[in-house]
Amino acid sequence: MLGPAFMESFRQLPAGTNHDEGANSGLGCAGLNFFNPENETLFDVGDGLAQCVLEANAAYKALGDSLYAFEIGNEVDGWPGGQRRPENWTIQSYVTQWNQYATAISQSLTGTDAARLFQGCAFEAPRHVDNRTQWNVQNAELDGMRSNKAKTISDHDYMGANCHYTGVGPTIEANLFDRSNMLSRVWYHDYLGNATSESGISYVLGETNSISCQGAFNISDVMASAVWAVDYVLYLSSLKVERVHFHMGTRYRYSPWQPIFYNDTEPHVNPLYYGNLFTATAFAGGHKQTEVLVNETHFSAYAIYASGVPESLVAVNLNMWNSTFEPAARPYTALTLPDTWAGAKVSRLTNPGVDIAENITFAGENVDANGRIVGGKSYEKVEGGQVLVGAGEAVLIQL
Repeated sequence: MLGPAFMESFRQLPAGTNHDEGANSGLGCAGLNFFNPENETLFDVGDGLAQCVLEANAAYKALGDSLYAFEIGNEVDGWPGGQRRPENWTIQSYVTQWNQYATAISQSLTGTDAARLFQGCAFEAPRHVDNRTQWNVQNAELDGMRSNKAKTISDHDYMGANCHYTGVGPTIEANLFDRSNMLSRVWYHDYLGNATSESGISYVLGETNSISCQGAFNISDVMASAVWAVDYVLYLSSLKVERVHFHMGTRYRYSPWQPIFYNDTEPHVNPLYYGNLFTATAFAGGHKQTEVLVNETHFSAYAIYASGVPESLVAVNLNMWNSTFEPAARPYTALTLPDTWAGAKVSRLTNPGVDIAENITFAGENVDANGRIVGGKSYEKVEGGQVLVGAGEAVLIQL
């Protein structure tokens, strides 16, 4: 139940904050219910279209300019044959109904039929791009989702699942540190981002993280998640993917930061925070371009450009290194640099092992339980034209 007090809670955040309302929406997007337009029996809703318009009005009034877009429904490609829609509800049915709702909301809020207020689709991980009847963002656009209403289209994805599996579940080695797993999943986003690039609707990953269903213990909450996140975001940034939004929530195993005492768990920082800090540092200032330099099964390297000029290099070593191994035996991969990089500064993301969450540092600093960066910043230098990258580490090399 969403009432006035819920909407008022957003006013506690600093002016200019873009809001994410609901667990499954993208940054700045308010999630709206997508019940059947009339005589909805589920939860005795009644007329779902009218309810959706009311929700949109409440969010629009409360959030004002900080609202980026609305999402109408979430992961609706999994709805046919369930409680929400009949088995014969196709992607064309969805787009037709989506346009009906978007038009009604636009009329209510702006007096026009087509206001660019929406993030479309929000589909589950795309795995089907073979024909015109399959649920994917390309077909949604072909079926009538247009840039006069949709400013972005969204897909969701994860590197594995922690929901309802039998046998061996996800592991660091198979799901995060084997890049062939990541590359096979990201292939679909590469395809769809290219397929929709001329539509005027930007392609985004509206929900993602390491392992779905709120993460997995000893995978999503240890150093491995930080190293994986650096590689994942850098690779996506080389594609036609405008933004990447990490899924999170209080007590979720992959939330970067739990700021409050909750269910007997003290405030703490998840290692994923370090991965986000790393990439934020690499892309500071915005308007950067990324080129993939090395694309191996357990090692990657990237060049980051500003206005066409190389500014930074990133190397990620996804070979396993556990805290139980002998520290002196940690293997390193040498990244050889051009002479022009001899004076670059090197920021290292490291800790004793990817299987633990303790003693993580980035450029010599760490993050305390209150989310504050503490300790003295320390950079390394390029030695002999090379930078060594240890197993389970990532380095940022900046001119």
